[in-house]
Amino acid sequence: MNFQLFYNKNCFFESKTTFSKNNNYICALKNKIMANHKATNKDTRQANKRRERNRYHGKTTRNAMRDLMAITDEKAAAEKLPTIESMLDKLAKRNIIHKNKAANLKSAMAKKVAALSNPPAEVVKKAPKKAVVKKTTSKKTGKK
Repeated sequence: MNFQLFYNKNCFFESKTTFSKNNNYICALKNKIMANHKATNKDTRQANKRRERNRYHGKTTRNAMRDLMAITDEKAAAEKLPTIESMLDKLAKRNIIHKNKAANLKSAMAKKVAALSNPPAEVVKKAPKKAVVKKTTSKKTGKK
């Protein structure tokens, strides 16, 4: 790839240039930060590490969930479910996802595994109910 060095506001970027509608550079950050303080540089490095780590854990969990949804064997799915629930709990603990989202995902996974062990019975369709027509009374408003 052809990378060039550009000055953009406070930082130097090593990036491949593309133009947006207003002809500003869209730069891909390559950890070439020129901050004004050592502490700011360190904070940026730490944030980048955390972001990469969080992306890794999130992607790994999503892949495991996808694999679980594809499983059709109930025994294999039941064995894999606790592992995925643990992964979701860890993501919630690290504030990568919200705790309620983790709970919703765990519930959906458990329902999927339960559906594998208990296949749904044939559903008998009921005849549609007749529509009830309500009689409306209209008041006559007359001016005297």
